[in-house]
Formats: sequence, C-alpha cells, structure tokens
Amino acid sequence: MKQLKIVKLFSSRALIFSLFFTIFFAAELKAMAVDQTGGDLSSAMVWTGKPMLDKAPENMVAFRKQFEITTLPQHATLHLFADVRYMLWVNGRYVERGPARFEPAAPEYDSVDITTFMCAGSNLISILVTAQISNGRTRLHEPCLTAELIEQNDGESKIVFDTDATWKWNDQTRYRRAITDWANIYDVVDARVEDGDWTQLDYDDGASVI
Repeated sequence: MKQLKIVKLFSSRALIFSLFFTIFFAAELKAMAVDQTGGDLSSAMVWTGKPMLDKAPENMVAFRKQFEITTLPQHATLHLFADVRYMLWVNGRYVERGPARFEPAAPEYDSVDITTFMCAGSNLISILVTAQISNGRTRLHEPCLTAELIEQNDGESKIVFDTDATWKWNDQTRYRRAITDWANIYDVVDARVEDGDWTQLDYDDGASVI
C-alpha cells in the first residue's frame, strides 16, 4: 500500500508538471503566433544593397527616416532590431543602444518609448548599425535593420511607418570599422570623415536611398 501511495503521488506530480508545462508553453507559443509586430519586422528587414566584402571598411552604416506628424501622439513606440548592434537617435537626441544578446534562430526586437523625443511637425529617426562583426559574444551574419513606429491614441494603435525604400543610408560617418576582442566591441571615431551631423533634420541626405 505504501508503494502504491508513492507511485500515485509521483503520478500526480507528473500530471501537475505536464499540465503546467502544457499551459505555460502553449501560452508562449500562442503569444508568438499572435505577435503581429514580430511578423511585420521580419518582413521589413533592409540593408544598403551595396556589396559586402569580407574586409570592407563600411561595417558602420547610418540609416535615416524623416517623417511628419500633425499632432504629438499620446504614446509612440519604436520597435526595432539590427544585426549586430544599433544606436538610436530621435531628432538629434541620443536614445539608447541595443539589442541585447540574442539567439540567431530566434532574435528578439526592442520596443522603445520615444514619445518625449518627438514633436509635432518634422521628425527624424537616425539609427547607426554595426554589422559584420564576430567575437566571443556575437556571430557573423548577414547585416540587417528593421523598424516599425506605432502611435497610440485613446487605446487605438496605428502604424506610422516601417523600414522600406524611403529610408536613406550613409556609410561615411565618423564611426569607422569597429574593433573587437573576445568580449567587447570598440567604437572607432574619425570626425574628419563626416560632412555634417546626420542625426539632425537639416542634414543633406543626398541620394543614398535603400
């Protein structure tokens, strides 16, 4: 009888664990399945279209998107992902850098509240992407950037834009080819290269469209 009770107890625990496992991971899979933003970002990955050679110096590329809004939204969230690293400015003001380390088979995007950085009228998103680097913390992949701006007003959400052919890029910035060691990525800066501040609205984009 004692053995039967023990067997029954383990059986109950196994059942509880099985139910917990099923409920938890089913919820996770459901959340992944209904993640419309993740799907949108996956289909909006862009790069320069310029051939990327193994020893090309241009592994630091600045992307810019200028846009207009008539009134400031209650909330504005920028969802973005870059391989391997990014730095984000809004209207010339530094916001943050990312992404966190990720599993290449299941990359995760960042969601950044940029409401306080925006204004009614003309606005500018500037993203510097570090690409084609590999060390003890990163792997060498095809470079990419993807982003989507969503504004929320009174509980309603609206996509303002995502990454597409209207974005412009520049690989001649003060940020030159990054230096890496096993654990770090070091910025190399040469301000002589730049012809102006590409994080500002009045910068001349030229014709470097994606």
